[in-house]
Amino acid sequence: MASNSSTVSVDDVPTNGLSTDQSTTQEAEEVPEGWQCTICLSDEGDVIQRGCCCRGDAGAVHLECLIELAVHNTATLGDDGGWTECDTCKEPFTGVAQRGLANARYQQALELPEDDDERMSATSMKCNALFNAGKYADAAELEKAVLEMYHRKLGDDHDHTLIAASNLAMTYERLGQYVESAELHHRVLEARTRVNPQDISILRTKHALANTFRSQGKLADAAEMLREVVAAWTDAVGADHPETLGAIGSLALALTALGRPSEAAVYQERVLTAERRIFGPDHPKVLTDCSVLAQSYREMGKFVEAGELQREVLAKRIASLGVDHPETTLATGNLAVTLKDEGQYDEAIRL
Repeated sequence: MASNSSTVSVDDVPTNGLSTDQSTTQEAEEVPEGWQCTICLSDEGDVIQRGCCCRGDAGAVHLECLIELAVHNTATLGDDGGWTECDTCKEPFTGVAQRGLANARYQQALELPEDDDERMSATSMKCNALFNAGKYADAAELEKAVLEMYHRKLGDDHDHTLIAASNLAMTYERLGQYVESAELHHRVLEARTRVNPQDISILRTKHALANTFRSQGKLADAAEMLREVVAAWTDAVGADHPETLGAIGSLALALTALGRPSEAAVYQERVLTAERRIFGPDHPKVLTDCSVLAQSYREMGKFVEAGELQREVLAKRIASLGVDHPETTLATGNLAVTLKDEGQYDEAIRL
């Protein structure tokens, strides 16, 4: 996820993109009683997890303190990264922290002219927060305004305009407006190809368009385009790059939807092996993709392999989140279903 900036730069306009499905961060949530805010060192008031990759009390913070720090850094250092990512782990904020920061920045920017760079960046940040919160209709309304503003200020083929169009296209997809989504993706793809046929962003646009094809039920078209994207990303940035792994994951989803879980599992195993090596065995992204691969195994009738992965996920969810966390509950349910399919009813009931 890109950050926002007070100057217009392509790297500073946030994209909804695929970041939602590929997030490696944790959702912000209330922390245990007694934890202190890492900024003001007080445990009074509502202390939350900032939703980045800081674990335990290292991620505890007051939302108000986080906002004050972002304002201070922007004013004194000219660095507005504090609105979007953690100073410690350098990962983006999510959940409560992301939404709170986006709302504060957006409200502050409303005092600026409509076409001011900071106001446009703050509005884009607000759109991204709404999208990640699942408020797609609200996000779409703001994204239309952002797209129109970039269109008037920078022209049809500017990177910012094309990124804004891509964001709106992905929001349309989440709203089930697949025709509108595909049309916008096609427009972006044509523009990028016309401006610079070697632009690496073309691959991101094709990836997003393929996902829209999958949502439309055009599964063969989606799989064909994603194979092309996977090959191109592998050549461009390597097999273990996040862009490559994200495209492989999307290809596996298309193959699963085509009723080809065995082929999907090959790609999911490839992703999981790379993620274990890159992030380590306990990373939330690794655990999520363990569950995805386990589902493919279950659909293939490989209940033992599925159960092994699901037991690993459950044990690590309990260790990191506790027995009552929603992710732990989900992991317990997944394992119970597999055990029932395998005929181990007593063990399933004990869960």
